[in-house]
Amino acid sequence: MIKKDLVGSDTLAWPVYNDPDRPFIIRTDASHAGLGAILLQNDENGVQRPITYASRSLSADEIKWDTRE
Repeated sequence: MIKKDLVGSDTLAWPVYNDPDRPFIIRTDASHAGLGAILLQNDENGVQRPITYASRSLSADEIKWDTRE
């Protein structure tokens, strides 16, 4: 249910490429188990809206690395 809500048309926004006053924002996070990222852009009211999400689990070798690597 949560995944469906996160990717629904009420949540995700279409990117605006031709407005230099609306740059893209990337938020990232990492843990000992996985990586995540969100691409955002401010809407016409200045509210950050998600464009897309990305995430994945770490491999057995990657889990041994420090999160900053």
